[in-house]
Amino acid sequence: MKEFFLAMKLVFSVVVVGILSWILSVYGNLWHESQRVRKRLQMQGIKGPPPSFLHWNLPNMQRIQSQTKADSTFNSNHSDQFLAHDYTTTLFPYFEHWRKQYALSGSNGLRGASILHPFQSWSMAEKYPRLYSVSLQQHQLIRSMGVYQGMGWEWNFAWRRALFDNEITSAANFLRDIAENKIQQQGSDTWEWSTDPEGQYSTRSAYDLIGEEARDNSEEECFEKLWRIKVPARFVVFAWRLLRDRLPTRQNLQRRQIQLTDSLCPLCRTQQEDASHLFFHCSKVQPIWWETMPWLQVKGAFPLSPKQHFLHHLGVQPAGVRNNRWQCWWLALTWSIWKLRNSIVLSNANFDANKLFEEAIFLLWSWLRSFEKDFTVHFNHWSSNLPQSFMYQQRIA
Repeated sequence: MKEFFLAMKLVFSVVVVGILSWILSVYGNLWHESQRVRKRLQMQGIKGPPPSFLHWNLPNMQRIQSQTKADSTFNSNHSDQFLAHDYTTTLFPYFEHWRKQYALSGSNGLRGASILHPFQSWSMAEKYPRLYSVSLQQHQLIRSMGVYQGMGWEWNFAWRRALFDNEITSAANFLRDIAENKIQQQGSDTWEWSTDPEGQYSTRSAYDLIGEEARDNSEEECFEKLWRIKVPARFVVFAWRLLRDRLPTRQNLQRRQIQLTDSLCPLCRTQQEDASHLFFHCSKVQPIWWETMPWLQVKGAFPLSPKQHFLHHLGVQPAGVRNNRWQCWWLALTWSIWKLRNSIVLSNANFDANKLFEEAIFLLWSWLRSFEKDFTVHFNHWSSNLPQSFMYQQRIA
C-alpha cells in the first residue's frame, strides 16, 4: 500500500512540475517575444511604458485609471457637468496618458513614390494600409525619415496617435521588411523610372510599356481562342508552338547554337526561314492565303507576327460565317505548310501549291466530319463549294 501512495505522489509531482514548466515556458516565450518587438520599436523611435515580468502593465494601468477617476470626481464636484464625446479617454485613460508621456516623433514617407528607389517591390500604402493611414509623413522623402548613427541608418517614424495592439504587430513586420534594405549615406533620394535600366524616363520607354501591356492582353486572348477550337489535340499543340515561336525553324535552330549549312527558306530559297516568313509571307504560300480571303469577301493586309495573324484571321468574320470552320482552316493550312516543309527538307520533295491546298482542304473536311454534328456532306461536293461551305446561308452541312 505504501508503494502505491508513493507512486501516486511521484506521478502527481511529475504532473505538477510538467504543468508549471509548460506555463513558465509559454509565459517566457510571450515575454521574450514582447521584449523583442519592444526593442525593435524603440530602435525606430516608438516608445512606451516598460512592462513588468509578472504583471505586464496592469499596475500602471490601474494606477492611471484610479487617478483619472479621482480627478473626474473632483472636477464634477467643482464644475458644471459636461458630455464627453471622446469615450476612449474615459474608458481607456491610460492610452491618452501614454500618448502624452511618450509622444512619437520622426518620419515616414512611404507612400510608394518616395519609397520606390530603395524598395521597389512594394509600398507601405499597399502592404500596410492601416499603418499608412495613421502616419504623419505620408509624402516625405527618405532623407527626412531618419538619421545616420554610429551603427548605421536609424529610422524615425511619427504617427498621429498611439498604435493599437494589432497595429504594433504590423509595425514590427514593417520594420523587419525595411530592415532588409540598405540606405546609402552618400546617395540622395531620386525618382526612378523602373522600366528603363538606367532609371530615366523617356517617351520610348513609356511607349514600350504600353505596348508590352497590349501584347500581354493580345497573347492571353490569342491562346484563349486557340484552345477552344474543336480539332484533335496535337494540332492545337502545334498551333500553340507556332504562336509561341517554338517550332524548329532554321532561325530558331541557329539561336540554339545548332550549326546549319543553310538558313534560307526551303520553299522560296530567297529569305531566312523564320515562322513569320515560312507560314504567312513566303512568296510560295502567300497566294494561298490571299485566295481564301475572297471566300468571305474581305480584304486587308496580313500582320507580320503569327499571333497577330491568327487574331486577324479570327477577326475578319462577316455576318453568317461559320466561325469554327474559319478557325479550323487556319490550323489546317499552317499544319499542311509545316508538313510540306519537312518533306522538302527531309525527303527532297518538290513544292506543289495545288497539292498543299488540297491536303489542307481534306484535313479540314475530316475535322468537320468528326466534330460537327450532322455533317454528312461528301468531300467532292463539299470541296467544290468552298466559299459557301464557310457560310450559314447555304445548307451544305
